[in-house]
Amino acid sequence: MQAAKQQEIVCGIVLCLALAGILSPGILAGQVPAFRDGFHFYYPQSIWLTEQQAMGNWFPSWNPNEGLGVAVAGQPSAAIYYPLRIVFSLPFSVPQNLAIYCLIHLLLAGLGIRRACSYFNLSPTIAWTGATIYALSCPVIFQINNLIYLVSAAWVGFCLLELICLATLESPGWLQRLCNLFLFSALMFLGGDPHTCINTWILFCLAVLFRIFTIQRKAILPLPTFSHRFLPLRWKFALLSLALIAGTLQAIPTWRWAQHCRLAATEPITLPPELANLPLEQVNLRHPIYDFSISPLDLGTLACATLTGHFQPTATRWSAALESEGRMWTPSLYFGCLPFWILVVSFPKLLPQRSTRFLVCVAVFGGLAAMGNYSPMWFLRQLFLALGWQTDYFPIDSWSSLYGLLTNLPGYAWFRFPAKWSVWISASCAILVAHQLAAGVQHISCARWKLFAAGCSYIFLGSITYCSSQLTNATWKTDVQTWLDSRSDAWLGSAQIDASLMSMTFGLIIGGSVCLVAASMLAAGKTNRFVHAVALLTLVELTTLGLQWADFTPAPQLDSAWPRGRPTLVRLWANMNSARIQQDRNIDARIKSEQNFDTVKEQTSYQLTFAAGKLIEIGDIGGLHSSQSLDPLGVRKLKAWLNAQDQLTPDQPELDQVLAELGISHRLVRQNAGENLQQFSWQKIPGTKLLCEFLANEPQRYSNPVSQLVWRWSSGKLLVDINARTPGTLRIRQFSDGGWQVADWNGSVTQPLKNRLFIEVPIEPGERTLSVERKWLW
Repeated sequence: MQAAKQQEIVCGIVLCLALAGILSPGILAGQVPAFRDGFHFYYPQSIWLTEQQAMGNWFPSWNPNEGLGVAVAGQPSAAIYYPLRIVFSLPFSVPQNLAIYCLIHLLLAGLGIRRACSYFNLSPTIAWTGATIYALSCPVIFQINNLIYLVSAAWVGFCLLELICLATLESPGWLQRLCNLFLFSALMFLGGDPHTCINTWILFCLAVLFRIFTIQRKAILPLPTFSHRFLPLRWKFALLSLALIAGTLQAIPTWRWAQHCRLAATEPITLPPELANLPLEQVNLRHPIYDFSISPLDLGTLACATLTGHFQPTATRWSAALESEGRMWTPSLYFGCLPFWILVVSFPKLLPQRSTRFLVCVAVFGGLAAMGNYSPMWFLRQLFLALGWQTDYFPIDSWSSLYGLLTNLPGYAWFRFPAKWSVWISASCAILVAHQLAAGVQHISCARWKLFAAGCSYIFLGSITYCSSQLTNATWKTDVQTWLDSRSDAWLGSAQIDASLMSMTFGLIIGGSVCLVAASMLAAGKTNRFVHAVALLTLVELTTLGLQWADFTPAPQLDSAWPRGRPTLVRLWANMNSARIQQDRNIDARIKSEQNFDTVKEQTSYQLTFAAGKLIEIGDIGGLHSSQSLDPLGVRKLKAWLNAQDQLTPDQPELDQVLAELGISHRLVRQNAGENLQQFSWQKIPGTKLLCEFLANEPQRYSNPVSQLVWRWSSGKLLVDINARTPGTLRIRQFSDGGWQVADWNGSVTQPLKNRLFIEVPIEPGERTLSVERKWLW
């Protein structure tokens, strides 16, 4: 018993050190995740939320400096009711707290799988091997760039244990299991990821069906029992009550805000007369049906690390050319070369037992769902197109896809992230590998020649790939690079073929080396030695690759090039579709000539200029672009129109007129700096309208219809001092979602006009102070 506890402690400490080493740039140096959302989404959001905490506003309801204002409580990504948000109160810098937050959730991800492995009574070494496979797998550790998905991945293992027990045990104590499942899924929701929360309960339905078809009738629904094994009963009910209250506080504002976003908008928005003539209805806001799906081509990454390229902001992956946004945040399903081969060679042994059979069902179900609309119908359509045949009479691809069937569930079609199912694949496979490893090496020993052959093949392919990467003038490389450039990504530019080949070389050689070492360990014939070797190899391999997947950059520091000002908020607009790094020929030439990954840091820092529209309030800066997950429909259509019009040129009067009406003070322009070089700068927009404006009903009667109009934000309220000489309307350039109420100094309450883009309040003549604040549960 003492030896088992020592193993438990040692294995836990080793995994913690591995994770801390991967996140050390953030923990020790105060750097921030460099890839996409981690840099320009969650980091500035953390800045703003930390500033609100410092002012005592722990649960802000409105952020006026983002978009045209956003409901913080209605945005799940803000996670303001999530208990572990307390981490951002630690006395460190925001980047350091962000890294610690990631470290805690990666550890929780490992602990969840370790706890799930306890169902099979595995030894600590083997159980922690499963935890390592999951915590360091790409679908999990890569989510340091997307915090809400990391939070949900942290609780997947805990939920999976409850699902296994509900699906397989003769007497599972289903009341306790349901309570635990509700608690862990509620933490997913409060952490900002309602999608994975819903996916958890879909798997609960799968567990119920599995139980019905595999367990005797009399044992399908045993009498309810409640165990006090982990916590006393009163503490369990207290936690469940808190989760229910917090979930309600999050769910109601989220639902109400969603009614105004592009996903579920039910009412039209009346634009101001100055914007009414814009052809917004012609703007297409629909996303391709394959967005954020894992294509069948990506399944090859199960066996070889970084096979599709180096996961860093240089967009060096050749898969960046694939028409699947899944490449952006779930670039791989990779969970270890050696675990993959153990799973392959021992797969027939997994089906006889109900528990392992259920895990196989979860992995298969998750894989099919993660493919989105890459269905048999899609494959057949592609085959017909390749043969030059007509496919007009084919039904839509979603007709034959699992995800297409799931979208028939009420509200599920709002979620367009099929690849989020990949964490369930990795979690179930990690437990299966640990289970098969514990079963002994007698049925795996025959795999040593397969492992040896696989290792030799990987290293051979790696050598061929390395030789190909040295052929700098090869015609085929030029043709492939031209094709990649033609399909470049708006944010990351085009993939670079040379860097892709380097990355594939690294992945093939690492995978091959692991297979060869594992084959030699199998030949040694000692079970204990083999088990410890597998644990060590898995840790070393995944930590090495995790260092690649987790890329950091110094925290951005604003300089004199950024427009700033008080007391009027500076609000920025940048066309993200046109502001591409690769369009600066100097940066582009350096990347192509040097072909090393040191330029990643400079290139990521260079993003800071044109990503400013998403870098919300740091100092006195706001942006029309939102760092939140939901945009109001009216605002999203305006942004789509602005993106279509904005060419990043200085002389665009029509564009400036619309931006001025929205209250935008500066927009990003690209200028020629000589010698075919380009640079970005901020151009001030003339005639920018202020936050508050009084519109007189009869403006011709008074040259100055209002003698005083002063406003200030205080604890989430907007206080407006106004002295009007004539009846009119007070227009406040914040999005009106129906959640506002306006109180006069004498206590009378006025409701803003309905279905307007901006907050508009009728005003009678006289002097008064108005308090514009959010309603309860908005």
